[in-house]
Amino acid sequence: MSRDGFREIVKFLRFYVRSTRTQRLTTDKFGLISEVWYNFISNAQSCYTPGPYITIDEQLFPSKCRCRFTQFKGSKPDTIYQGKHYKNVLLLSTMHPDIQIETGTKKKPDVVSFYYSSKYGVDVVDQMARKYSVKAPSRRWPVHTFYNLLDLAEINSSILFCDLNGKNLLINLAVRRRTS
Repeated sequence: MSRDGFREIVKFLRFYVRSTRTQRLTTDKFGLISEVWYNFISNAQSCYTPGPYITIDEQLFPSKCRCRFTQFKGSKPDTIYQGKHYKNVLLLSTMHPDIQIETGTKKKPDVVSFYYSSKYGVDVVDQMARKYSVKAPSRRWPVHTFYNLLDLAEINSSILFCDLNGKNLLINLAVRRRTS
């Protein structure tokens, strides 16, 4: 497909019925693409069952579009747990019934150590979504969100392919990243 043909298709790309747009936006700020989003989540959940240890993190993807729920977190790529004096940290775990403190110099709770040992998948997914992206310029935030869904669908399909063929894609990528 030519670039001009692709741009012509994207120009008419919509994820909502124009006559119900205003009504949907009054009840749902994400209403312009929420139906596509929830269908994607449902399909992803029906195709894959995660293992016993799962780490969940938010994903922020860059976009210069204006929308009602834009969030910027400048420190996101470098977010690190730091136990600071006079700061309370709330830890929530469904796996650890009680908190044990490590005997090392940092004296981190074992919940934090376990989180760090199992969170490599979150970092790898964020890196893959940035590096292997299908994003194209657009001034509409639903289109940016759709491009992000396509990126996530590609990552999900790679994970499923590797899982069915006995390879662990995320572990291999994380190991390569740590050694380089």
